[in-house]
Amino acid sequence: MIQLLDASGALLVAALGLLLICAEFCLPGWVFPGVAGGVCLVCGAYRLSLLGGSAPAAVALVAVIVAAAAAGYGIVPEWLGPLLLLAVPALCRALAPGAISWPVAALAGFPAVAIFVLLRVAARAAGNKTLLQ
Repeated sequence: MIQLLDASGALLVAALGLLLICAEFCLPGWVFPGVAGGVCLVCGAYRLSLLGGSAPAAVALVAVIVAAAAAGYGIVPEWLGPLLLLAVPALCRALAPGAISWPVAALAGFPAVAIFVLLRVAARAAGNKTLLQ
C-alpha cells in the first residue's frame, strides 16, 4: 500500500489536487473541487519538498502543465498538449529520482493532464453546440 508519507504517495496526492483544480476550472461555480484540490496540491507539494524534491524538475513540470492547459484553452496549438504528455512521467520521476517508480509517475502524470485537455475540448465543443439546435 502506498503511504502518504513517501514520495510516491505525495506525488499522487498532488496529482489528485491538480485534477480537482482542473475540474473546478472546467466546471466553474463548484466550490468543493477547487478547495479540495488546492489542499491536496499544497499538501503533496509540501511533502515532496520535505523529501528533497528537485526544484528544477518541479519548475519544468509546472511549465509543461501550464503549456498543456494553454493547449486545452486553444492559446497554443492543440497538438502540443498530447505531445507534452510524453514528458510528464519523466518529469514526475525526476522530482525524487530514487523514490518514485515509473508506474506511479505515469499514474500521476497522464490522467491529470490528459483529462484536463479533454475537458477543455469538451467545454469548447459544448459552447459551440448552437449549430445543432
